[in-house]
Amino acid sequence: MEQEIRRMGLDGDSRVAFHAARSFDDAGTFYSIGARGCYDSHLSILKEAAQSGHSVLIVEDDCDFEPRAVTYDLPQDWQIFYGGYGPDWVKNPETSDHIEGSHLMGFRADTVPILAEYLKQLQKKADHPSIDGAYMWFRREHPHVRAHFAVPCIGNQRQSQTDVGERRFFDRTPGLMHAASMVRRVRRWLKRRRA
Repeated sequence: MEQEIRRMGLDGDSRVAFHAARSFDDAGTFYSIGARGCYDSHLSILKEAAQSGHSVLIVEDDCDFEPRAVTYDLPQDWQIFYGGYGPDWVKNPETSDHIEGSHLMGFRADTVPILAEYLKQLQKKADHPSIDGAYMWFRREHPHVRAHFAVPCIGNQRQSQTDVGERRFFDRTPGLMHAASMVRRVRRWLKRRRA
């Protein structure tokens, strides 16, 4: 992530702060330890933003920025911002009920306290979703909150070993893990050369 910040010319920018990811020994009521850590990390950041009264852009550590990310302008009426999302087949993200990805999410100051409280209460339920799903649930229950989607995305989720879901066999097998990592690096390098 530090390399991405430098690449975008934001190294030393006072608006950039790093948040230590939360980790747990068990999954609790989540489907994995990583899903619990991701949810709790987002919630911690939102609670801090709510206390300070600031808007916040949450960038997960597996996000690669598109060059236009630095100059991207949000409309005046945005409250939730999806800078990166999927899946690719979603043609109209603003009306879709199936948005994946929380790797580049923005929340305006007036929405942050409401969302932080919602996530806190949702976490207490036995049937709560992952953080991606929680943001969708929030939007369903708060249809007046205006979501804005970057089209096309200004941040893409980098291919890497998952910390949230079940790892594929090549990410669990010692000899193949290194090879898979190398292939991902080469694919990322080629993609940037084409951009």
